[in-house]
This record gives sequence, structure tokens and C-alpha cells, in this order.
Amino acid sequence: MNGIARQRALSTLCLQTKERRADPDSPEMDDDRQAALRILARFTAVELELAATADFLSKHGYGDDAWTEMQRRKASKMSPERLARARQLLNELTHVGSTRWD
Repeated sequence: MNGIARQRALSTLCLQTKERRADPDSPEMDDDRQAALRILARFTAVELELAATADFLSKHGYGDDAWTEMQRRKASKMSPERLARARQLLNELTHVGSTRWD
């Protein structure tokens, strides 16, 4: 996944770890971005897609049912391993840094 695709993925995931926004050019933001990119590099594009879909659905009307709905919508891409890794990806990304990415 190239840098542009990763940045789009981060935007899609709407990482919101704190209520404040950082200056996009600050060293703190660069550290957070680098940490997120290191995490993303360990996952496949399909795992990222599943995580992003579940995250989107959770914020757009599905709440606690987002993972179930994601599995229904992405049935052809689902496996127990991919589901576990998608959950792991979102969990790791929510612990990155102290900035909002949206």
C-alpha cells in the first residue's frame, strides 16, 4: 500500500484518540502518522478494508452491530483470521497518539 492509500485509509478510519486537534505539520502529528503507518504495514489490504468498513458502519447507524453488518456485506472476504486481524488493527490504531486525523 502506498503512502496516499495509507493516508486515505487513515482518513476513512477517522482516528479520534483525543478531542483536540494538532497542527498537521507538528512533530507530534508526524510521530503519530509514522506510528499508524508502522501498524498499517503489518496488515493486508483486505484486513484494512474490513476494519475501515466496520469503523464506518459503527459511526453511521450500526453502532454495536457494525461488525455483524460488515460480515454480512463483506461475506466473500471474511474468514475468522481476517476478522480477528481487522479487530486487532482497529484496536491498535485507536491507541495511536494524541491527535484527531479527520
